[in-house]
Amino acid sequence: SQGVRYAAEIRETEFTLRQAMRTPAYWLLIIANSIHGLAMPVMSIHAIPFLTDIGIDPIKAAGMMAMYVAASIPFRFIGGVFADRLRIDRLRFLIGGAYLLQAFGFAVFLMSRTVPMIYVWFILYGIGMGLAFTMSPMRGRYFGRKAFGSIQGTSMMFTTPLGVVAPIYAGWVYDTTGSYVTAFTWVTILLAFAAVLMCLIAPPRPPTEVTDIRKFL
Repeated sequence: SQGVRYAAEIRETEFTLRQAMRTPAYWLLIIANSIHGLAMPVMSIHAIPFLTDIGIDPIKAAGMMAMYVAASIPFRFIGGVFADRLRIDRLRFLIGGAYLLQAFGFAVFLMSRTVPMIYVWFILYGIGMGLAFTMSPMRGRYFGRKAFGSIQGTSMMFTTPLGVVAPIYAGWVYDTTGSYVTAFTWVTILLAFAAVLMCLIAPPRPPTEVTDIRKFL
């Protein structure tokens, strides 16, 4: 009863898993997050082979890859600060902007394929990656905390397979064409699409039936 009163006081909407799955926002978030999730494994698996293939020393390549991870660290905190303070209907623009920043990083390199542009690409990608970690708080803001674990878990069940397929596709593209450019181009396009889609995902309407605070299914 205390949880029900607290949720009412702060106007927090509490969905069960089934109620969340009946909303368009639940599935649109899965689509946007799945598309975004394909970029990270492509980068993690193929970044160093890509760099060494263009003649960069393996040790230097590893340092360059670490650079985009390091760039993400402070922006994970910054994104969290914004996530705690933004209105629920504006949180989508923070994540959409993060996705767009990552797409722009890829596009910068594709438009000027030079080593200095790789540094720009990796830094922009890392910043966007850090800000994009606010996806989990966004689900909590959209659907409440009562069934957060179930909603997050079922969402990841759908988003993970695309992250498995994406690096395989990138490797196949390289084996077929001798270049990662086609794969990186598709990642750029898909990230830009995910950014636009994310900005269109409005908070769901409250459920018609408010169930017991302990009921999460």
